[in-house]
Amino acid sequence: MASEFTAKYVIYHVAGRFQLHFFCDLCGCSYSSSPIRSDSSDTARAVAIAEARRHFNRCHKCNRWVCGQCYNEDEMECVECSPHNDIDKRVLASRH
Repeated sequence: MASEFTAKYVIYHVAGRFQLHFFCDLCGCSYSSSPIRSDSSDTARAVAIAEARRHFNRCHKCNRWVCGQCYNEDEMECVECSPHNDIDKRVLASRH
């Protein structure tokens, strides 16, 4: 089971600063890092990951990185693998 933070992201470099935007694997909501002044995108990525990781959870069943709303904390799984209740099940059914 992978533990490295691998959420989808895009990176922008503007005026000598990097900013990364990370996305939930289920709903697509995003978290934007603080602007990071760095000579290297790899260094900026490491700093941004440390910041963003607090805003995402890894599903212990499918290994997706999801936001707090898409995570069932009681089961330590995403709501697609372990829905909270009937409302989650209906929302998931409407996606397919």
